[in-house]
Amino acid sequence: AGGGLNKNMVGDVPWLIDKEVADPENSVTFGMIKSSGDGSVPLLSLGYMCHRAWKTKHFNPGGTPVTIREYPHRPVSSMTDIRGGPTSGDHVDIMGNHKMLQDVIRVAAGESLQEEIISDIEEISNFVGLENHLL
Repeated sequence: AGGGLNKNMVGDVPWLIDKEVADPENSVTFGMIKSSGDGSVPLLSLGYMCHRAWKTKHFNPGGTPVTIREYPHRPVSSMTDIRGGPTSGDHVDIMGNHKMLQDVIRVAAGESLQEEIISDIEEISNFVGLENHLL
C-alpha cells in the first residue's frame, strides 16, 4: 500500500470549525480566531523560524546569516490582477511582488540586505521562549 491518507486517518480527525461561534472582543468570527498574519497563516508560523530559531546554533549550526525582509500586503483590485499584483505580500502571491524580486536580484548580485521588519514578530517571538529549552 502507498502513502497518503487512508479512511481511518480522515475519520479520526477530532475537530471541526463551528461557524456559529462569534466573540468579537477576542477576534473570533465564524469559529476562527483572527490574528496578525496574511489571512490564512498566522504571523507566528510565517516568521518565527526566521526571526528567532534559525539565528540559533541549534537550528543553524553553520551560522548562515538570516535576514528578514517583510513586504506589506497591498493588493491591487481583483479586477486588475486576481493574484494581488506587484505589491501583494500574501504568502501565496509573494513571488509576484516586485520589491521582493528586486531584493532577490540584489542578493544574487552579491549585495547584503538589511532587515526590514514591519510586523510584531519580535514581540511575538519573545513569548515562545524556545531558546530556553535548547541544550
